[in-house]
Amino acid sequence: MPTGRIIRSIAGFYDLAETNGAGSGEMVSASAAVFAQGAPIGSSVVVNGIRITRCRGKGTFRKKGITPMVGDLAEYTEGGLVTAILPRRNEMIRPQVSNVDQALVVIAATVPEPNFDLVEKMLLMIRRAEIRPVIIFNKWDTLEETDCGQIRERAEGYRKAGFRVICTSAATGLGVEELRAELAGRISVFAGPSGVGKSSLLNSLLPEDSFATGALSEKIQRGRNTTRCAELIQLPGLQCGQAALSGGQPRVEDGQTEPQIGQPGYLVDTPGFTSLDLTLYPDDLAGFFPEFAPYLGKCYYTGCRHHEEPDCAVREAVSRGEIVKFRYESYLQMLAEAEEAFPDSELYKTRINTRKEKTP
Repeated sequence: MPTGRIIRSIAGFYDLAETNGAGSGEMVSASAAVFAQGAPIGSSVVVNGIRITRCRGKGTFRKKGITPMVGDLAEYTEGGLVTAILPRRNEMIRPQVSNVDQALVVIAATVPEPNFDLVEKMLLMIRRAEIRPVIIFNKWDTLEETDCGQIRERAEGYRKAGFRVICTSAATGLGVEELRAELAGRISVFAGPSGVGKSSLLNSLLPEDSFATGALSEKIQRGRNTTRCAELIQLPGLQCGQAALSGGQPRVEDGQTEPQIGQPGYLVDTPGFTSLDLTLYPDDLAGFFPEFAPYLGKCYYTGCRHHEEPDCAVREAVSRGEIVKFRYESYLQMLAEAEEAFPDSELYKTRINTRKEKTP
């Protein structure tokens, strides 16, 4: 039975690129796999020596709560039935994608106005999935020197927190080559709201405009979705081979693969979204803020949630400027949501009263 990677997901159909030895040339992107309108299940096209088959999921998937995702390695029949999803290295629910190396959180520097509450939740979701986050401030050329202090401060704050930050402009080409180098040797996914310029950035990475872009809604100043499906796109100028689809070696950084120019580079383009429901257990939350790591376990109280407790190492780090204030405020906001979702106050009071012996 063939094994392939899902490279496109649209309206309950899945296009799979065969990976088990078929085709040893360059890997193909979903945009090159063009099926005739109304092509039946089991139809296939061959691009660069690799067979792409249009499939649907097995009927029992829904009963078992299994949702095939772009990036999945799957077994399928020649008749176009996906019969099994192979174990995933990681997965994200929004956007729905799996087996990626990094997620690019794209923010518009000006319009639409950045929703940093959404950004913070996306960063937490990405780290929870054990995926490397990269923050992209797009439309950087539209910033005015007189009123860009807040956005520049935010970008520097994310850098201080340990995130990779790239400032780009699809219109001027600013940061595009830096972004291209970041994508080399990795399977990446775009994440973020509509209208921030994800499709425009993707076009700037391609030899010609291949993806539709749209104007903002004048009424609500939000983007209109121009990306209708999730698909895996090959980036030109990066040597791509069959090994990219079949897995790859463990990465030195973040437990993934060491990126090098000339290795396979792919990007999953996905529709934008404007909301994200994400709640973690309160005691787990701090572990997903990388800048908190040096201070965790050093608070006076066992079970400290770094809010109102005395002798809290995290709060002291904030007061010294070692942790960026807006990041700590985001933590407190998500902590309040988590405590409301998991009202275990009596258990917490018991734990907080258990004093932790200070190391001499």
